[in-house]
Amino acid sequence: MGATRRSKTPPVFLVYGDPYLVRTRAQELLDLWKKEIGECEVEVIECESKSSTAISGYVSRIMSSLQTYGLFVRAKVVWVRNFEVLLGGDRGTRGGDSNSIEGAEGIAGHKNVHAKELEALAKALHGTEWDNPVPIRLLLTAESVDRRRAIVKVLEQIGCVEEIPLLSPNLPDWETIATEFIRRAFALRDKQISEAAIIELITRVGPNAAALDNEAEKLSLYVGEAPEVTVDDVRTVCPTGHYAKAFALADALGERNLPEVLKHLKEELYEMERESGYSELGLLYGLVSKIRQMLLAQGLLERGYVNPRMSYLQFKAQLKHIPVDIWPEDERINPLKMHSFVLYRAMIHAQNYTKEELIQALTLLLDCSFRLVSSTVDVAAVLQETIIKIIGIEKRNTIPARGIKN
Repeated sequence: MGATRRSKTPPVFLVYGDPYLVRTRAQELLDLWKKEIGECEVEVIECESKSSTAISGYVSRIMSSLQTYGLFVRAKVVWVRNFEVLLGGDRGTRGGDSNSIEGAEGIAGHKNVHAKELEALAKALHGTEWDNPVPIRLLLTAESVDRRRAIVKVLEQIGCVEEIPLLSPNLPDWETIATEFIRRAFALRDKQISEAAIIELITRVGPNAAALDNEAEKLSLYVGEAPEVTVDDVRTVCPTGHYAKAFALADALGERNLPEVLKHLKEELYEMERESGYSELGLLYGLVSKIRQMLLAQGLLERGYVNPRMSYLQFKAQLKHIPVDIWPEDERINPLKMHSFVLYRAMIHAQNYTKEELIQALTLLLDCSFRLVSSTVDVAAVLQETIIKIIGIEKRNTIPARGIKN
């Protein structure tokens, strides 16, 4: 069959966690293996039933699949889905002795009747020749796995075990993970998506992999035969979620979109009437913060530290090369203290204004705050007047960021 190509990627992978992120990571691994070992047969084993007979059958099938392949097969991947089913049901439990499979099953509070099958599988994995006579790879995916389990320890020894946490606001740098996930989600559907559309989708949906995947499906169907999804497609198809509503007014100001600003201002004023926690000064501070962010982003652009045509991932990588000792410690006026995604959005929006206009905007907002606290005025009228002065009637021409197009 010729010389066997050696794979740089481990021959065994267990990937578990957020089911949507796990799915895209699994596809990425399949693509990596195909590049390294060539086109291969992919055998999928779905572990669905938790019955004793079914689990024994799954284990037997895995062992058999690793040892057999067709006459003309040059390489093979065995993909075991829902691997947690083989581990006995109770997920993510703690406690007990995990030095043996029987002890690990004690964690779940019951004896594992499949301990012998799992031990046999562990021995089979240890004895597998992953590149002889043909390359063979094992991919296992799951939602939840106790890494203290003996079979999991075996997988760590012979391959790699990866946990992909649930996408959430508490996950550091979730925007980067979401960006990569979105690209892969559209690639799986044979679509491309512009940089502006990615940012718009993240802003509208927020840190929710299931929702992002659902919107990717809707957008792919919406554009039909078109090869690329644009920002206009996202704005047409995808609703503004709860996450996006928190930033809608400031983002519309950044986009210098007067109708959208007035629309979101009306919504915010309505919420102020309904909720005691809302105040016009809090709303005003959000606008001040947005103007300040755009000024800081303009400073980076003027010094040549960043390029307006950068994608978000390029922008984030470039921030690491900017000197840190030239900026003040005050987080309010130090761009490197800002979240990279927020700063990137500010850089895109900053191109809609000149520096003089942004400085004037801060002056106008300060004057607005004095008027709101020093006299009885029509709050809506004062805010609208201030915003109209900031935005003006016509939007400036901008330099589109890389991929920022309609």
